[in-house]
Amino acid sequence: MPDSSITPAQQAFITALEGKVASMLSSQLDGEFKSMSVPNGLYRGIQFGPNNYYNEKFLDQINLQAITNNNGMMSLGNTEFTSLYNGILQSITFEFSDADKDALQKDRDAYAAQIQAVIKTWESDYAPITNADLKDAVPPTKLGYIQEQVVKHWGSVENIPSSMQEFKDAYSSFQISAQSANRLTMQSATAMNRLKAAIANIKAPSAGNGGLEVAAGKYALPFGPFPTQNYVNNHYQSDSSSVTINMKLDNFSSKSSHLSIDASVGFSIPILDFLSIGFKGSTHYSLDKYASSETVITMSTKYNGITVIGAPLTDSALSTNNKSGWYANDILSQAIANKDGQKTGYSLRGDMYPVDEYFGEGKKFSRIKTWVVSREPTITMQFCGADTDSVVSDFKEQSTVSIKLFDLFTIGSVSQSYEVQTVDTHSVAGCVTVVLAPPKSQSGTTLSGDSTAYVIGGVPSYPPDHT
Repeated sequence: MPDSSITPAQQAFITALEGKVASMLSSQLDGEFKSMSVPNGLYRGIQFGPNNYYNEKFLDQINLQAITNNNGMMSLGNTEFTSLYNGILQSITFEFSDADKDALQKDRDAYAAQIQAVIKTWESDYAPITNADLKDAVPPTKLGYIQEQVVKHWGSVENIPSSMQEFKDAYSSFQISAQSANRLTMQSATAMNRLKAAIANIKAPSAGNGGLEVAAGKYALPFGPFPTQNYVNNHYQSDSSSVTINMKLDNFSSKSSHLSIDASVGFSIPILDFLSIGFKGSTHYSLDKYASSETVITMSTKYNGITVIGAPLTDSALSTNNKSGWYANDILSQAIANKDGQKTGYSLRGDMYPVDEYFGEGKKFSRIKTWVVSREPTITMQFCGADTDSVVSDFKEQSTVSIKLFDLFTIGSVSQSYEVQTVDTHSVAGCVTVVLAPPKSQSGTTLSGDSTAYVIGGVPSYPPDHT
């Protein structure tokens, strides 16, 4: 449902843009496409330079939280997705259901001798167990700690070295006799090792755990897989992939005009709701400066070089052996579903990350997994039956302008050096045609870590269910 604060003009433009992009890229998008407002653009250099390092600025940007503004437009927040994720992991623990707690206690009582033999031989063959060791064990007992160490170092009893033969025999006997205790403590040990690995890998990316090299010996958290840099460059420079949104304004009065978008059924809007135009060193003007009741203004916004840049979490997934990656959808899914701790397994505890506030479509735990970018759009405006002298006077070729469209997008700020490319008074009698675009030098092939692309929108992700 559209946000109630969106004006009809905003909604009409968003619907037209999203519909055309989604239709053109249907086979390349991995979810519902949403238009976005990202004034600074997306860093389009994924890898560059002779060493083919990853662009840290690009990786930092795709790691930002996706937010939905009151006007319905998506944008980027200031919070890192991975920081949210790390905080969530810190709030997750492993718990036993009441029934499993009872089963565990019964086995402890029935097989106390075998359990004591496991503890005694471990401390004799390996190392004494301290109170600090018990702090993170689940359950926080010596047996719980030992099970976790076995899983961490050897995986199963068969792999325990012969130098620890006495412990190996005692542990094997315990597994056979105390089956419930063994099953439950092994389950918790495996789960806690996975949780700890995810936390460790996200805190310290390295070559060993799949980190992406951003400088000599410096690594960032992995995302991806990404398209090749050649793919991005070629599509960005191409004009074969483009979308154009056409708009028409007529029936001007002192306060309103009639708007239609892509020949759809039009509607009346306040003049100030359409766009404002700013010239270097001047204030912004609305179209009523040039219009009269007989004026017809057409405007086309063309996005050339449309390029899809995927940034999924496939390469970030925590591996089955916990050695590489950092994102564990299985941990999140189970912990959120078991937030009340009624079942044995991961559980999200505390009130730092309320489920209804953080998880699900439109909630805080979010990111953009697929980006759709282009070159800065080219805007063609034709003023017919307008104050042509004012149009020609204001729109001088090579002058710098900025346009605020529907109070949604700012196109062509001074820093972006948007320019008036042509002003044509001859092609159509009684009309002036103005073409606005970034300078040609901004569309060149030179690529650096600071090179950006215009963001049309993207596919948001809301883990764990919508990844």
